[in-house]
Amino acid sequence: MRYIISFVIVALVFVYGVIVGVYKVFPFSQIQQVKKSIFKDDAPPLFTRTSFEGCTRINDDVFETDTYKFVRQNRNVPFAVRDGAGALVYNEQLYLIGGWNPNDTDNFPRITSNDVWSSADDGSTWRLIKPNSFESAQKNEGDWEGRHTAGYVVHNDEMFIIGGDANQGYHINDIWKSRDGENWELVNSNPPFAPRALHLTFTYNGYIYVVGGQTMPSFISQVVDEVYYNDIWRSLDGLEWEKVNVKGDFFSPRGGYGGSGFVLNNEVYILGGFTYDNVVNERRDVWVDVWKSSGDLTNWERVGATPVDDAGNGFMYHDTALYDDKLWIIGGTRKTTGNTNEIWYTENGSEWMQLKCSAIAPTHATSVFSVTDGIVIAAGNGWSKEVWKITRTER
Repeated sequence: MRYIISFVIVALVFVYGVIVGVYKVFPFSQIQQVKKSIFKDDAPPLFTRTSFEGCTRINDDVFETDTYKFVRQNRNVPFAVRDGAGALVYNEQLYLIGGWNPNDTDNFPRITSNDVWSSADDGSTWRLIKPNSFESAQKNEGDWEGRHTAGYVVHNDEMFIIGGDANQGYHINDIWKSRDGENWELVNSNPPFAPRALHLTFTYNGYIYVVGGQTMPSFISQVVDEVYYNDIWRSLDGLEWEKVNVKGDFFSPRGGYGGSGFVLNNEVYILGGFTYDNVVNERRDVWVDVWKSSGDLTNWERVGATPVDDAGNGFMYHDTALYDDKLWIIGGTRKTTGNTNEIWYTENGSEWMQLKCSAIAPTHATSVFSVTDGIVIAAGNGWSKEVWKITRTER
């Protein structure tokens, strides 16, 4: 009996020590916060990055390298966390458009949303321009359906949304435009290119381009063929489209990344990509090859490869930007390790440099804005409520 009592006492002391230790590491207020869903609008995640290794800390909101620095623009944005939201810079304002969060039924009752937020100060403050109206199965003919990972471009002084996803049991394939982010006009309800998701979209030499993408049979309520595209379509206005007839070798079918980092020095670049797992092809194929073209985009040249991890895996759902005469890759996810906060840049598509300091959360399908003096990073699958800006370090 004496041994049993001694054992119980030792066990109780051990448990007490564990509780005290946990409390010291995570105070009660933080433990309470952990209990909340990080997907709720009022509950930012506790941990938003892996480390600031490679950075020089200037203060709590500024971390530098010799060439670039991170500036925290906002610690707790007013919009709900999401991924796949559109990110456009228009009339010197940032516009965050729609997005996806299946775990937040309050703000995303139908998984995706069609709300629009704007910022006039590079993400420091945000204003709701258009509340979410995508709340029921009944379609609002005067408004666009909620979506994520669609095509988003600024063209002819208007913002365009091109296509979307398949989360509602069908491929969203319409095209909308707006001059203020609040009022949207339907441009084309049925463009000539086949319905698809995860397509690449950019503007170049006066045209809107749609490249690649795929069908999503596992998301579709009716039977559709499993097709992966590498076709190229272009339009002057979003209404009339023509197919580009490519000559010779060019990239394999793919899609699956976003942002505005497609054009550098008047040449178009395709920076890897991937195909989503489907019914027949049950794996995700990830591509690392980099291709470039110019002029009418009928001739393509392979010029290099995107950075890979130790296992040779490329990026999926990465986002791109154009800044400081470089193309940038921001975040993404890799097959074996999941989300990453890696940041890379290139001047030619073949030679890449990694920005060793990264203040952002490991993330993919992030909203990345290319502004005049930097790159603004918001939202994304890291479920962070923060906004960061990459800009040049002043010396």
